Amino acid sequence: MRKEPTYAFALFLLAPAYSYASRHADAIEMGERLVSVSQEASFFKTIFKTILANVYCRAGMRGKARAIVDELSERRRSEYVSPLTLAWGFGALGDTEAALDHLAQAVDEHSPYLFAIHQDPFWDPLRSQPRFTELASQVGSGVVKSYSPAD
Repeated sequence: MRKEPTYAFALFLLAPAYSYASRHADAIEMGERLVSVSQEASFFKTIFKTILANVYCRAGMRGKARAIVDELSERRRSEYVSPLTLAWGFGALGDTEAALDHLAQAVDEHSPYLFAIHQDPFWDPLRSQPRFTELASQVGSGVVKSYSPAD
C-alpha cells in the first residue's frame, strides 16, 4: 500500500480482511480510502460503499453503516443500484428479510458477483436461513461450492 495507496483492488481486499481480523481501525481506513478513490457514479462505488458499511458494522459503528445502506436504498429510486449490494448491507445490519429480498432480486438478475456466495463471509449472517440456502442453490452450475485441499 505504500507504493500504490490508491490501488482500489488492494483496498477492496484489505478492508474486509482487516475487518475479519478484528483490525477495525485499519479496516475503516482502507474502506474509507476505497470509497474515496472510486468515481461517484461508478457501479463499483456502490460495492465499495457496501464493503465500508460491513466494516462499520463489524466495528460497532451501526449508525454509519445504516446511513450508507439508507443512501444506497434512496439512490435506487433514481438509478441502478445492484440488489446484491443492498443484500450485503442489510445482512450486515441484521435485517434478514430485507437482505433475503434483495438477494432474491440479485439471483433473478443473475448477478455475476454471486459467484462466491458459497464462500464469501459477507453472506455469513444469512447462512443459517433456509431461504438463503434455497437462493444460494440457484446460483449457476459450475460454481465451486466448497474447497478442500485434497481436491
